[in-house]
Amino acid sequence: MSMIILFSLVGCRTKNSRESSEKLEKEVLDMMDEERVEAAIVEFKELASRKESDIPSLIGIIDENLEELDKENVDTLILEIEDIMIQNLEVEYKIMDEKNLREDLDVLLGDKIFLVEEDIQKSHEDIGEFISRLDKSYYKLMKVEDLEIVVDYDKFLKYGEYMSEEIDDYFSIQALKINQPILHNGNLNISHSDIPKRLLKMESYLRKYEHEKRYERVLRHYKDELVIYLQGTRNTPLTDEEGRFKKEVLDSYKNIAKNKEDITSYIGRAYMEKISENGQIMNEEVKRSVVSLVSEGIYYLEDNRK
Repeated sequence: MSMIILFSLVGCRTKNSRESSEKLEKEVLDMMDEERVEAAIVEFKELASRKESDIPSLIGIIDENLEELDKENVDTLILEIEDIMIQNLEVEYKIMDEKNLREDLDVLLGDKIFLVEEDIQKSHEDIGEFISRLDKSYYKLMKVEDLEIVVDYDKFLKYGEYMSEEIDDYFSIQALKINQPILHNGNLNISHSDIPKRLLKMESYLRKYEHEKRYERVLRHYKDELVIYLQGTRNTPLTDEEGRFKKEVLDSYKNIAKNKEDITSYIGRAYMEKISENGQIMNEEVKRSVVSLVSEGIYYLEDNRK
């Protein structure tokens, strides 16, 4: 009997000792992770403070510590990279012009919005090196009207599960704006009936994150696309030769007007009423209503923040 008790005590002590050892090991590993994260953030801040920050190195710090960084830290560091990239655009333009690449790139793009791999392969070495530089720094070339260097937001979407929902939604909106620009050479680049989906996506963000970091940027984007949705563009009018609204345009307004809750739907409904009052003709009264309805929509969205 005493032997059984002795073995039981030894067994309990062994189990308790193992649990204590595992707990201590976990605490040590957690401490090491915290120290590594702190060191990584210090290194990031030091690199970010330089006049011309090395974007690939900043991205590398995030990638190397992604599993240990919490979502708040990932948000902060990635948004800081975005700010730095926007500030550093002039550096990339300067390099492009110093190498006399602007004209060649413009010709290479022609009427396309983005370069494709075939374009790069048939170009000269300097262009290949410049495109590679942009790619490593999460930039890309595009041509909506003029040649532009832009942030390649698509590349940030891979961090989705590590970012907060707010920042993931923001990068998703920005990626759509770049990948499917609403205009190209003064023409609508997407179907008029597809614009409401984009507007509602932005409105959802603006109403959900009314006090958050990138609100003003998304609000400007929303306003720009809302104006295009209501009045068209110089090369893609919403009316026929007699100034009468096209059937597909009216159908789009009618469809979005069905939703009673969204501000975008309210604007579509009010605009449809104004169009109907004026015999479905784009006259001066209808044109003036665009300004007032856009202003009203922005007012309601901003009033939601209070």
